[in-house]
Amino acid sequence: MSQKPNSLQVQQNPDGKWQVLIALDDWLTCASESDAKLLAHGPIYEHDFIYEIRNDLEFADELEQLADLFKKYQMGVGEEWFRVSSK
Repeated sequence: MSQKPNSLQVQQNPDGKWQVLIALDDWLTCASESDAKLLAHGPIYEHDFIYEIRNDLEFADELEQLADLFKKYQMGVGEEWFRVSSK
């Protein structure tokens, strides 16, 4: 089993907006702190699904919420992966 990844980096700008570091020097601005924190945990959710660490209904709901955020922020193919994984 591979080592559990870290969450992505999250920061709050001086103007109060929350951001997630999604790639080298590429910050995604989010509408809320909760959006930023859920997106930041994406690598952990992916790991937990692939290695079957979690499979409860709460986890499925969290994956669905994450898919919704991928759609909201137009983040591409990750939306479909998390949505299918939630099933």
